[in-house]
Amino acid sequence: MSILTSLRTRFALIAALLIISLSWVFGVLISEASFNRLRENIGSELASSAFLMIERLDRDMAERAQNLRLLKRLETVRSFDDIDNARALLKQFQEQFVDIAWLGLMDATGVVLASGNGQLEGTSIERLPVFLNARQALFIGPSHETMQSSTKMNNNLVEIGLPIRDDQDRLQGVLVCYLSRAWAEWVRRSLLESTPGILDGQEFLILGKDQTVQLGPSELLGHRLNLEIQRTDHESWSVQKWPDGREYLIGVAGNSSHQNYQGLGWTVLARQPLDKAYAPVRAMQEEILHWGVVLSLFFAGLGWLLAGLITQPLDRIASAAKRIAAGEKVAIPELYGSSEVQSLSQAIHQLVQSLSSQQHELGAMKNIAYCDTLTGLANRAALEGYLAKVEQRIHNQGGSLFVLCLDLDEFKPINDRLGHAAGDLVLQEAARRLQHCSRDTDLVVRLGGDEFLMLLPFPTGAVQGIVNGIAQHVIDTFEAPFQLGHESIRLSCSIGGAMWPRDAMNMDEVFKLADQALYCAKRQGKNRMHFHQVQPMTSKAG
Repeated sequence: MSILTSLRTRFALIAALLIISLSWVFGVLISEASFNRLRENIGSELASSAFLMIERLDRDMAERAQNLRLLKRLETVRSFDDIDNARALLKQFQEQFVDIAWLGLMDATGVVLASGNGQLEGTSIERLPVFLNARQALFIGPSHETMQSSTKMNNNLVEIGLPIRDDQDRLQGVLVCYLSRAWAEWVRRSLLESTPGILDGQEFLILGKDQTVQLGPSELLGHRLNLEIQRTDHESWSVQKWPDGREYLIGVAGNSSHQNYQGLGWTVLARQPLDKAYAPVRAMQEEILHWGVVLSLFFAGLGWLLAGLITQPLDRIASAAKRIAAGEKVAIPELYGSSEVQSLSQAIHQLVQSLSSQQHELGAMKNIAYCDTLTGLANRAALEGYLAKVEQRIHNQGGSLFVLCLDLDEFKPINDRLGHAAGDLVLQEAARRLQHCSRDTDLVVRLGGDEFLMLLPFPTGAVQGIVNGIAQHVIDTFEAPFQLGHESIRLSCSIGGAMWPRDAMNMDEVFKLADQALYCAKRQGKNRMHFHQVQPMTSKAG
């Protein structure tokens, strides 16, 4: 008898093939879900990094402009009486800020009277945009090509100009400053050094309005990219193929404003090669296949042994038949094995069905117990379980938990005017937007009515800036109108926050402080955030 026709061999092969097939199927399904989840998580992280970069650039640019305002107010600069002292002051200022490529003082006709490094003195720059625009008011713009070629400084990135006027508001001259690319590179390095969990291979690029690379890898510097980038006031991400033929995950953040500075129209990209982003999932795929092979061999051997128990009654009958053929007088044993195996199989099948049904019912009961039936968010019961786990982890590993209390502004008139059914739709959409603003580690809870909670755990380190960004993102997200059938309504939210254990050691006290902060935000005019023991933020949507 061929070994391949043996029942034991077939049973072992079936077990091995079944395990390998299941490993492959589960590997494909898990990998696909992991790819999507990983792509979304990394894309969101890259978009947040790009947003932090553009915000840092705009804030630093506004600070540089303020420094120049202070410089022009000095009598040595305003009087134009002592050019030598003015030149010395400009030189000292330029040496203090090493990323200033050129700093000069010119009269009302555009002739350079003094500069920090001595360049262009006696030269007229009356036709340059920075001089023409700065005669009226503060001007900030991209560096002009004429200035770069005339000074042999092709590393300039930004030009800043401010008018200098006398007590009768007559134009006396203009103070002009050129920032080099080293300024943006310094901002990029400081952001990478201060941000935990930078992704492998992550890069920042700064693009002008025409998608020309202002800062980035040397091979792309000065080149114009033809990418499908949607300019928005908020961060976004996508997967795109770049000129080098590789696919990248890119996070995009458009230009923001800071105080009176409206920005240069730059776009910041944070990118990571797609193959590096997918590396953890690839490794998981290989590990699943590896263990699938190991388990298939193990279960093949186990199947061989188990098949021996099943075929033992048949072997007894075959042995008895051979002995009868040889002339021996032996009794043919009764075969009960097949009916017993059949009964066992049916019993096991019924048991599995029963266990699966019970497990499904338990899962459904758990979902009902821990989820808000209207919005699908976590409820108070889920909140208690989450707090217990987070408190234990922070006690063991360190860190903090930021509590944000959120309340929809003017929600009651919607119920009164449109009915509770419309109000329920608004609550469901509000829950969806809050979930979109949260991270994987955060928990969004509906306490009841139009009251919500966001719990944001953080490792050790400064977190206030990140919390400000998340809270502002929530406020900005609620700027979009809520669509109820053919009617569009606008709704805002107020946010109050407190941190455990910084603000209080008792978690209940932290919730009270966050609730008090929420009411402070309400009293200040709604549609804003307020944090306990922190200067209230007055960012307002719209």
